[in-house]
Amino acid sequence: MPTWTGGGADNNWDTTGNWNTGVIPAVGTDAIFDGVTGVNPNKNCTVNAANRICANFNTNGYTGKITFDFDVQVNGNITLGAGMLFDGTAFLNLRFASAGLTRNVNCPSALTIPRLSYNGGNSGTITFTNNTTITNLTCTDGANVTYTFSPVTGSVTITISGGTFNTNSILNGLARAILNANTTLTFSGTSTLTAFTNGSILLGSGTIQTASGANLTINRNWNYVGGSGGTINFSQGTVSFGSTTFTQSMALTLNFPSSVGVFNNIDAGNTLTLQSDVAVAGNYALPGSGGLTHTINGAFNFIPRSNINMGSGNTIAGNATLRLETTANASITVASANCVISIANFIIDKGTGILTLPSSTLIFSGAVYTLTSGIISHAGTITFSNNKTITHTVSASYNFINFTSGNATQTINGNPLVANQITCNVNQTFAGNRGFTTGTFSSVQTVSITLTFANVNASPNVEYIVTGQLTIRGTEAARITLQSAGSTGNFTGTANGTTFTGSQANLAAGMTISQATGTAPTGFSNLFPARPVIVSGGPATWVMDLNVTPSTGSITMRAGFKAKLTLQAGASQEVAFVTTQDIDSSAGQTIYAFLSNTDSAATNVNLFRTLNWGPLVAPSGSSFYTWVC
Repeated sequence: MPTWTGGGADNNWDTTGNWNTGVIPAVGTDAIFDGVTGVNPNKNCTVNAANRICANFNTNGYTGKITFDFDVQVNGNITLGAGMLFDGTAFLNLRFASAGLTRNVNCPSALTIPRLSYNGGNSGTITFTNNTTITNLTCTDGANVTYTFSPVTGSVTITISGGTFNTNSILNGLARAILNANTTLTFSGTSTLTAFTNGSILLGSGTIQTASGANLTINRNWNYVGGSGGTINFSQGTVSFGSTTFTQSMALTLNFPSSVGVFNNIDAGNTLTLQSDVAVAGNYALPGSGGLTHTINGAFNFIPRSNINMGSGNTIAGNATLRLETTANASITVASANCVISIANFIIDKGTGILTLPSSTLIFSGAVYTLTSGIISHAGTITFSNNKTITHTVSASYNFINFTSGNATQTINGNPLVANQITCNVNQTFAGNRGFTTGTFSSVQTVSITLTFANVNASPNVEYIVTGQLTIRGTEAARITLQSAGSTGNFTGTANGTTFTGSQANLAAGMTISQATGTAPTGFSNLFPARPVIVSGGPATWVMDLNVTPSTGSITMRAGFKAKLTLQAGASQEVAFVTTQDIDSSAGQTIYAFLSNTDSAATNVNLFRTLNWGPLVAPSGSSFYTWVC
């Protein structure tokens, strides 16, 4: 095999007198620098011409300097001696002439390779015998191929020190770099991760990390792809993603605190396990359609600071916290009505910024929904499913809210939940230290359901306010019960100048405060000259519409003694219903009420005909409906 002797008249690789065989290395022969063969075996060497080729490249024992003015193409393995020196601007190039080849780099840990490249148009594996430091590592392949980096045995660390890793330097190239599970890629000093202009970095798996004091710039879009997933540990130094987009195509464990840097944009998929809070300065997107799920796990915050864009049928899930931050205006957009945010904790903390929710339907099925600051703009539908704690530390208003999970509990804390319309057609418990305020509350169902308003004796009282129409519809098989939790309901009030108090023990579905005696408490008057009466042959469904005249009136359901129903028209008129009975086809029932504050125009109880109640009409047959407050 050609071995460097240094016997030629100059230092050139192409001088045949410098090789013991009298010929320069070729594709089938090794290039050997052993430091012992010939008259001047450690003489410096200059690669002085293009297209220099060898099989294996070995400098073990050589202490001279090789100047790479042109690349040397290695069709085998590279073995480097600890005493050699590098110079020049060209590369040692690993060549993959056919698919499935393995090329080894055996470099002492104390030696730095200034420039190493790989190509060949075929997928292959590069193994490393030792932890290896490289200044510039470049793929010069334009094909759709995959190169895997692995240790020979055990584990290995490849360090890019103060240089560039270009995963795909050829225009329109699609070469991928995959790190074996036992391979760590470390960036130290001021380094760059890049690809060809307008191209994408295709790099994934293993462990990718920054060293202490590193300054890493990522200046191309990065698709984290290939292999089975891995870890990015950007917990040291500084990392800049510039104006790029990071696409998570595989499972990823991520440690990237904001003290080190933030992502610009993220296109997400698969599972993300957080080992720190992670922020996204630009857009957070779940692109495409067909049920893509981005699962975010870990006891940390994932923090989009701009927009969230969700493709059709896609879901944000996991046990971490999705926290929307900064005062910049932002929006959540969905491509269809079946997008779901089921992540355990969803927090909006936008300061003075405006968060615009989608104009179509967005489903929140996680355990916690919190608004700590910001302004909500909403013209669509929010569906709340499953048990949930809904907390508003600042006021917000929504358009349409739909509760869809049967036997769920909605714990409402902070400020009331405010919406133009609320619909609940399933068994539901409303709890917490606040209620809701809505223009319309509707419950329409064909099976028996129960709506429970909890915290009977909460202080301050929980309020459920309907400012427009309250609709309860059912069919012959349906029974709708509104009730409050608690063992005893207490009531007090004033009727026509007479003060009264009382209580009812053992509250249960279908009971009313006066049910024990069958009569209203002392001081109560029947304020409805036209009592609700069953009319045979009525419609199949009916609407109980407590709409006050004038239209500026409101209806309040307040947890207290079961729930207190307040109808207001003007500033001071108040009527509280203390008893209702099941309405069935057997008889008409009386609704009792009291007048606690006399309106200036309502000097006579008969003036309360302005409530404009017509007879309640039940469907034909023996169906029944219950309104227990």
